[in-house]
Amino acid sequence: MAEETTRNIAQSPAFLSAAQNNVTAINNVGEQIPSVITALSSIANTLTTALSATFPTITLSEATINSSAGSNMIVAAVANQTIRVYKLFYTVSAAANITIQSSVVSLTGPMPYTAAASTFFDYDAHPWFTFASNSAFILNVSAAVQVSGRTYYTQV
Repeated sequence: MAEETTRNIAQSPAFLSAAQNNVTAINNVGEQIPSVITALSSIANTLTTALSATFPTITLSEATINSSAGSNMIVAAVANQTIRVYKLFYTVSAAANITIQSSVVSLTGPMPYTAAASTFFDYDAHPWFTFASNSAFILNVSAAVQVSGRTYYTQV
């Protein structure tokens, strides 16, 4: 009996009309997909262009940090150029204070570290440190300990 009722409903004009309307609606949506994809692609291109103008691509140089006691030049000064540090990490083998300097001007106070401590300044669109024009990037270490790491910077 239930099977016969199902067959009767499936063959009724109202059911067939509703089913046809659903198929037509699905086909209409399917026909619109290429134009939606084109519109989304256009929006993506516009956003990419706008963001490229706002956040220009920069090429970062790299320098190894392999320092010990005293003033250690990480990046040398170049006439009429400014160093900007965008990313920096280092580890300290034993207790020491570390100061980041622009030639002889301190950009940080002495930062105390214990053995096996580390610091990580992740990439940021704005530099973590901007050194004065014609100045070197100096890492001053207060004790005879190994400081190892890497920095990513521009110098223009």
